[in-house]
Amino acid sequence: MPYFYHPFVPFYWGPYWHPIGFFVAALTTAAIVISVENEEYHYDEGVYYVQSSGGYKAVPAPVGATITVLPSGYTTVVVSGNNYFYYGGAYYIADSTTYKVVAPPEGATITQLPQGAAETTVNGKKYMVYNNTYYQPVSQDGKDAYEVVIVNK
Repeated sequence: MPYFYHPFVPFYWGPYWHPIGFFVAALTTAAIVISVENEEYHYDEGVYYVQSSGGYKAVPAPVGATITVLPSGYTTVVVSGNNYFYYGGAYYIADSTTYKVVAPPEGATITQLPQGAAETTVNGKKYMVYNNTYYQPVSQDGKDAYEVVIVNK
């Protein structure tokens, strides 16, 4: 898709979604514990947390984490014929009876970027960066969107 600059407006996923770095004193009773490569995460309503002094801190979705139900409000993104499920900056693939967090697939085009994304300029073009992934502003069906791209600096 061709580059199409537009100003960034963070998307709001609702009262339970928190941006990376957000601190909460307690999690809801629905929170579950997920272990990924010997690291313990707490998952609640599409957000991943690690224990931090006196509470929990929101962190990027860890690649390899699996959940049994996608968070409400997810969108489906098709890349090269494969379905990815997107929510709050995280990408999932269906894996028999679960959903697994994967790295953002190049070419994925989304309309919602979370709070915490930052604008940066590389070779004269403005991109959004979220969790070390570059998003090129594009227009999709007349709407502002963002495409996952590889940027050579």
